[in-house]
Amino acid sequence: MRLEPRDGERIDRSKPVTFSFDGWSVTGFEGDTLASAAFAAGKRVFSRSFKYHRPRGLVCCSGHCPNCMMTVDGVPNVRTCVEPIREGAVAKAQNVLGASFASLGQRDRARAAFSASLQSDPHDPAAYSNLATLEMEAGDLPRARRYFAEALTLDPTNEIARQGLATVLAQR
Repeated sequence: MRLEPRDGERIDRSKPVTFSFDGWSVTGFEGDTLASAAFAAGKRVFSRSFKYHRPRGLVCCSGHCPNCMMTVDGVPNVRTCVEPIREGAVAKAQNVLGASFASLGQRDRARAAFSASLQSDPHDPAAYSNLATLEMEAGDLPRARRYFAEALTLDPTNEIARQGLATVLAQR
């Protein structure tokens, strides 16, 4: 989704620029920022909140909030709403642990990402909660119950895991 061209805009629509966003090829135009090009291409989640893993996208578009921070060309915490687009850049959403795949309905890729996260950090309650949510949606309630319980063992204040476990137990 893009606005119609306007006189005096910074974006030069005659000069396409392509970069990678979480493995997807995104084409914007010279004058775009990484975030504006990704948003125009339909991308909405750029990162997740640390504690509750809520989706974060564009808010201020001026570099003053953390919502659009991504890892760009291996550099973490780049505010992509003010980072100029450049050919071949590689942008990756931060703190997503597979959630971007899950939001796109790519459950196998999401499951693999969450599992890989647990291999690198087996004490990550968010990864267990995310796996549990995937299993609950797939109908595997015993596995969902086990993952939610593990998330709560690691972080007893994890409301997502607490609510998810209650939902699973109510469906028995």
